[in-house]
Amino acid sequence: MKESIMTRSLQCLVLSLLFCFCQPLRALECSSPTLKGASGVIGNKHSYKISGECEQTWSSTTTGAGSSTTVNSAIQFSYLGGASWDRLSGVAEEQLKISGDSTGKRFATATCSQDPFLKDPPGGPAKCGPITVQIDMDAGKIYEALTTKTFWANKKLSLAEAQALSALGSPSKPPSEPQKVKPPAEVFSSRSTPAAVSGDIIATNPGTGTVSAIQAPPEIADRVVAAGSLRSATTGGETLRPPPEGQLRRAGGTAMPALRPIQMEFEAEALVRSGAFQVAGGQVQPQAMAGFGSGWSGGEQLFWSGGAVGAVLDLVIEVPAGSKYAVEIYMTRAPDYGLLQFEIDGTQSDMTFDGMAPEVMTSGPYPLGTFPIQAGTRRISLMIIGKYSQSGGYYVGIDKLR
Repeated sequence: MKESIMTRSLQCLVLSLLFCFCQPLRALECSSPTLKGASGVIGNKHSYKISGECEQTWSSTTTGAGSSTTVNSAIQFSYLGGASWDRLSGVAEEQLKISGDSTGKRFATATCSQDPFLKDPPGGPAKCGPITVQIDMDAGKIYEALTTKTFWANKKLSLAEAQALSALGSPSKPPSEPQKVKPPAEVFSSRSTPAAVSGDIIATNPGTGTVSAIQAPPEIADRVVAAGSLRSATTGGETLRPPPEGQLRRAGGTAMPALRPIQMEFEAEALVRSGAFQVAGGQVQPQAMAGFGSGWSGGEQLFWSGGAVGAVLDLVIEVPAGSKYAVEIYMTRAPDYGLLQFEIDGTQSDMTFDGMAPEVMTSGPYPLGTFPIQAGTRRISLMIIGKYSQSGGYYVGIDKLR
């Protein structure tokens, strides 16, 4: 008798549980945020100001004798804050101030291969490592939705809109002048003025009258080490050689013996073979160029294919000593090559390069400018920024750096 009562009680309990059930929680859904500002897109550091709303809903239904009741529930949050992605380190961060059913702050960070906040990052979909989330609540419950390991603005922002806002610059500063594409024929004009280079050594070129100041590395007290190719626009691309002894002197007039500048040179295809590169958008490989003439050193180039506007290629080099470097690059032109922008260890060059030409040819030495660069592992970055209408593609060819 006792066993029968227990059996009936268990059956009633199971039956009552069947009458009340809940639909599973839907994942937190965040509408496309409003992009209030952007900077650095496309570049080494993308930054955004964003606002938006997130919501999570669920329902529960209770069924009785001949009737049922459904209760819908929801939690909602509004957020305002910022997000950023650093291309060199890969670190992505999202810092948001939350209001609604709970108020406080939410911080999320991860390391990502591309910008995780863009719907269409130029280097392809972002791949992120584990996302760390921190919550600092002022009021309300810490809902599970707040601690879910995700970015609320993940794949929500438009690249075109972010680029347009970046181009506006800071509201407190006047907009910068647009870059001008300088045709190669004008790069080495004899009427060009050489860029000023600060330093404590003055070298005079007796053939042209050009005076260049060369900054010696701090660890070398009485020597001139000019890493890279020291060049002047007035020499038509000729490397500056030390003048005869007696014409090299300190700024104060003390004579010094003439020393030959040290010249560093990096074959681009060799950097590919050694893995000293990082590409975001497309792929790179060595390409034989002997069939196009003898203008390429080593008879090869680095060939970058599959890129598009916004794609970036970093060439990684080892710099032996910190100094000011005059950097030049040897490129290839062809009917289907694109337009490039350059950064030298994070500093943008004033020069852009148009790779379009009616036939395959070398550019010769193309000066990117003079930059202070520290010793160690450094990056020369190339970014595809477009192409002219006559060009059939966005291909890029690089012979060497010097």
